[in-house]
Amino acid sequence: MNYKRKVENKDSEMETELMKMGEVRGWLQKFKEDYEQRQNAELEHAKKWEAVELRKKREEEDSLKLINEMKEQDDLEIELRRRKAEESNPSNCDICLEQIAAKDLLPLDTCGHLFHPICLRTHFQNEIETRRLPLICPICRVEVTAMDVKDFLTPALQAKWEEYTFKKVVESNPEDFSFCPTPDCSYVFVWSQNDTSDFTCPICKKHYCLNCRCAYHDGQTCKEYQISSKFTVSD
Repeated sequence: MNYKRKVENKDSEMETELMKMGEVRGWLQKFKEDYEQRQNAELEHAKKWEAVELRKKREEEDSLKLINEMKEQDDLEIELRRRKAEESNPSNCDICLEQIAAKDLLPLDTCGHLFHPICLRTHFQNEIETRRLPLICPICRVEVTAMDVKDFLTPALQAKWEEYTFKKVVESNPEDFSFCPTPDCSYVFVWSQNDTSDFTCPICKKHYCLNCRCAYHDGQTCKEYQISSKFTVSD
């Protein structure tokens, strides 16, 4: 009887061990599958990353190629304008009226009028600093092109011209853009009459009413403020 129990106990222990071994095998199999899935996922991610990097590199190369082609085209246009000016046998600058050296021959792209670069640069600088825009030829009053601006302005003056030109576009399209009323504040944003007029500039931190273009009149409607302002002025 005792012998039979011992045999049964051994069989039970063996079954338990086999079950444990089966669980271990199952766990190992699952671990292997999970590991392979992670490896495959990492491989796919690496392939995608390589593809993204390759595409980015190609885009950068294409952009650089386009920039170089545009520069070559600009240089060619400048050279053609110089040759055309040489063929026309010009004599004097249209601003200072003195003779122009061959190395300084560069007519305006817009109209072909000739100037010393320093003369035209000084003229454009005065126009920009007094905000008389757009820039125009001092002879025929035709608006100059971006090519002319690039040819005759220093980088600093060109940046000012771009800033003032952009601001003029904004002022000419009030239905699409608005700007901070603070003088010399550069903040520009999209705004319409349907948006709130309560505005605090994120750059200069000033608080304004955009309808009245003045300091925000807390506690008064725009109409009340405008009436009280007229009364104060007339008083």
